[in-house]
Amino acid sequence: MSDRAPTPLDIPDGVSHVVFFGGTFDPPHIAHITLADLARRALEGQLGSPALLVFVPAARSPLKERAPEATDAQRLAMLRLAIEGLPSCTIWTDEIDRATRGEPSYWAKTLEHARSLLGGRAMSFIIGADQAVNFHRWKKPRELLAMARPLVLPREPIVRAEQLRGRMARVRYWTEEELDRWTAAFLEIGPLPAASTEVRDARGTPFETPLDHRVLRYAREHHLYGL
Repeated sequence: MSDRAPTPLDIPDGVSHVVFFGGTFDPPHIAHITLADLARRALEGQLGSPALLVFVPAARSPLKERAPEATDAQRLAMLRLAIEGLPSCTIWTDEIDRATRGEPSYWAKTLEHARSLLGGRAMSFIIGADQAVNFHRWKKPRELLAMARPLVLPREPIVRAEQLRGRMARVRYWTEEELDRWTAAFLEIGPLPAASTEVRDARGTPFETPLDHRVLRYAREHHLYGL
């Protein structure tokens, strides 16, 4: 167990619920930011109280063979540009910081660490429907659900709650009660139109890539993604 001080996570006064959104953000595209903010707003509408959106860039996903193309510093710089001016959000570098100590980016560890810092505040996490279908493959999936409430974003071809339930039922991992919880977590605010892999593969077609103009300028200046 490391004796280093925990990565800071500053929560404004009056916030009782924190929404985490993890990913490589390589690069962060408009859909990442817009839909995450819509998910936060939808949750606030359900709760009737403020929620904070926390972006958590991963050092490397344990389920992805491909490492991020941009460096950690470059991905952080692009993410800061992408959320500039967005209210009620922040970036938490816990997973990148843990990686410097040789720890993988397991979401269970991230939420366990967050829980220790939040002083009893409730937690949610944003996940795409395509990832939710494979959530049983994640580390400690049931423990994750016990710690935090999922907020599921539509992702083609899963654009309705009943489609999510059917796909998740077929893996024969979840109980009926758990399937009810996943179904109730589905947010009708999508679908998510693009993935960062599509941006990386655009190669020279910047006007077809869904990037904030500031992020696109940064990517060009640093010769990222073939732009």
